[in-house]
Amino acid sequence: MKSVIRAGVLALLCAGVAQAATVRLTYEGMSDWESGVAVTGTGSFQTKPSVNVGAIGLSDLISFDFTFSFSYKGKVDTFQYDLSSLSCPPPFMGSECGFSAVLSATGVDALELATDTVDARFNWDQRLIVFGLDDAITANPDMPPLSSGTMTATLVPDDGNTVPEPAGLALAGLALGAGMLASRRRAR
Repeated sequence: MKSVIRAGVLALLCAGVAQAATVRLTYEGMSDWESGVAVTGTGSFQTKPSVNVGAIGLSDLISFDFTFSFSYKGKVDTFQYDLSSLSCPPPFMGSECGFSAVLSATGVDALELATDTVDARFNWDQRLIVFGLDDAITANPDMPPLSSGTMTATLVPDDGNTVPEPAGLALAGLALGAGMLASRRRAR
C-alpha cells in the first residue's frame, strides 16, 4: 500500500501545472497636437496557459484589451481595442497590425504591437503603436503621431490558484491506477 501512495504522490508532483501569464499595460503620453494635454490608457493581455515565458506572438494570446482617451479642443474620444484589433486587413499606407513580446519569470522584457484603426466620434481615428516600452504613440495613418509616450507592462503575480493541465491529471490518474492494480495483484 505504501508503494501505491508513493506512486500517487510522485504522479501528482509530475503533473504539469499550467499558468497563463497576465500582463497589465499602462500608457502615459502627451498630445502632440495640444500643448499640456495628457493622454493615458490602461489595459492588459493574457497568454494561453501553455505559454508564460519567452518570446510570444499574437497566436499565444487568449485576450487583449486596451482603452485610452484622446482630447483635442475640449472634445474627448475614447478608443477601445481588443484581440481582434491586433489583426488588420491588408496594410494601408504601410501600416500593419501585430503583437510580439518577451516575457521572463520576473517581468516583461520587450513589447511591440500595432492595433487596427478605431473610429473617432469627434477627432481623428486612431491606432495604438508600441515600438518598445519607451517608445509608444497613438496615431492616425494619414497624420503624424497624435500623442507620444511610454508603455509600462507589468507582469501580474500568480495568485497561487493554478489548475493542473488535463494531460498532467490524466498522467497522474494513470500512474495511480497502475500502482493500485499492481498492489492488488501482489495481494492475491
